[in-house]
Parts: sequence; structure tokens; C-alpha cells
Amino acid sequence: MDLKAKKQDIKRQAQQAKAAAAEAKRKSAQQAKAAAAETKRKEREMKEAQELEVKLRLIALEELNIKKKAEVEKERLRILEEKKAKKMADLEKKEKKKLAR
Repeated sequence: MDLKAKKQDIKRQAQQAKAAAAEAKRKSAQQAKAAAAETKRKEREMKEAQELEVKLRLIALEELNIKKKAEVEKERLRILEEKKAKKMADLEKKEKKKLAR
């Protein structure tokens, strides 16, 4: 091979190496971009999952609060019924006393 052919071969190899390096750099940038997008997606999904957990906890607390209120209301009604029954019993006693006189 003559000197000119060797020189052209080296130039061609250098251009190929440059093109390969540029392609590798482009692919690396694409991979980095894809990785960043994936990370953002995962972060968004985690945030959504956390928000759903908070909403579920709030719903559970609301259910518990409703149950407690229902229990309190039941107890209040039971007490009212007891008072009503006591008053009725007292009225019956008074009527019996009146009738006994």
C-alpha cells in the first residue's frame, strides 16, 4: 500500500470512530432521557399512591367517627327511653295512689 492510500484509510477510520462516538453519545443521551422520564413517572406514581393512602385513612377515620356518633346517639336514645319508662312508672304509681284514696 502506498502512503496516500494509508493516509486515506486512516482518515476513513478516524471518521468512522468519530461517527461511532457521536452515535454512542446520542444513544447515551437517549438512555439518560428515558431514565429521567422513568424516574419522573415512578415518582408521580409514588405520590399518587401516597395521596390515595391518605384518602383511604381519611375515609376510615370518617367511618369510625360515624360509628362513634351512631353509638352515642343509640346511648342517648336508650337513656331517653329509660327516662320515659321511669316517668310512665311514676305516673302509674300516682294514678294508683289516687285511685286507692
